[in-house]
Amino acid sequence: IVTLSRRLLFPKLEGVLRGTTMVRVMALAGQLVKTGLLKEVAFADIRPADVRQAVEAVLAGTTRDLTMVREFDGRPVGMGKPGPVFRALSAWLLEDMRTNRKLQTPVR
Repeated sequence: IVTLSRRLLFPKLEGVLRGTTMVRVMALAGQLVKTGLLKEVAFADIRPADVRQAVEAVLAGTTRDLTMVREFDGRPVGMGKPGPVFRALSAWLLEDMRTNRKLQTPVR
């Protein structure tokens, strides 16, 4: 989730698998800290109330890219549409998948 204080938080890895996509998104999100769009990227305990108050929420896991969360508990998350953090990370992740040869697995 992205909090009102511009922190990008991922759930702690207690009972959650360390997903390759999630780890890569966290690394790419460091660029958003450098630009000032985010203040921090971190692991945290995320409660349902935190998601309800988030300005953005994304899923990064077993899918090949990011998925934006439009609503939670029947209510919109943020504005209910893709926000700046989702748009930037989604574009960077797709570009990274296409061009980052050191992270690609050769197929023969």
